[in-house]
Amino acid sequence: MHYRPYQQKQHNDVFTAWDQGHKNVLAVLPTGGGKTVEMSGIINQWDSGKIISIAHRKELVGQIAMALAQQGVHHQIIGPAPMVKYVTQRQRERLGTHFHSTNADVLVASVDTLIAPSRQESVRTWS
Repeated sequence: MHYRPYQQKQHNDVFTAWDQGHKNVLAVLPTGGGKTVEMSGIINQWDSGKIISIAHRKELVGQIAMALAQQGVHHQIIGPAPMVKYVTQRQRERLGTHFHSTNADVLVASVDTLIAPSRQESVRTWS
């Protein structure tokens, strides 16, 4: 992964804050600053259990899933079957394989999916 210098600094700062005992760390970048790339790098380096990446739109779920796939991170996508199929198909087209795994410790979902009563069981069994 090749970060821009400001992304590398922020990546390092996030882990430094966690190492110092801070539990809630907020990393902010402007539009186009590479938030998804940086987040996928942080998730790739994370080794302390399960993690969930939440987006407010299904398009961003696909973008996050692709960034994780480019890092080689296996992840579960919680969402409607057609969306999961589309995202995994795009990963196959771009990367020659996909990284969607129903047993992964990394989960990608939209806010709407997480609060939908029909998806509550998927979320409960993951946690």
